[in-house]
Amino acid sequence: MSVRDVLADIWSLAACPPAALGDVTLTGADPVLPSSFRVGAAAAGVECPKALPCQALDHASGYLMAFAAMVALSRRMTEGGSWHVRVALARTAHWFQELGRIETGLDCADIALEDIADLVEEHDSGFGRLTAVRHAAQLSETPAYWARPSMPLGSHHPVWPRIEA
Repeated sequence: MSVRDVLADIWSLAACPPAALGDVTLTGADPVLPSSFRVGAAAAGVECPKALPCQALDHASGYLMAFAAMVALSRRMTEGGSWHVRVALARTAHWFQELGRIETGLDCADIALEDIADLVEEHDSGFGRLTAVRHAAQLSETPAYWARPSMPLGSHHPVWPRIEA
């Protein structure tokens, strides 16, 4: 999901006019490092960069950018003018570091399934019975759910579903 997709979702949930999103320009230029600078592979001692399990900086920066764009558009509607927003991965990382760390770190005890039983759910799937973290959005009128279970690749033919009129 791109930052623009996140921004569009949040903007529509806020019941704001969709036409205003046309005035948002997103760029990904680093103001300090040239685009050919590739520190990741060289610093990690590998031939190519590897994906991390959770891109916390990317996700947090994207949501901060979407929020900042919404604030800028809101200010434009109420105060006029144009607004410039800057979000940087390095600044997000610095903010994370300022939050501090838990002293025990990774030395803390593992969480037992019984401790989080109210946060997980079980489903039948193509892999057998799966236990997974329940969707974070718990809404009384429109509960979140998965319409189809997880299945091994090739379990279904690639066809469009038929909708009965």
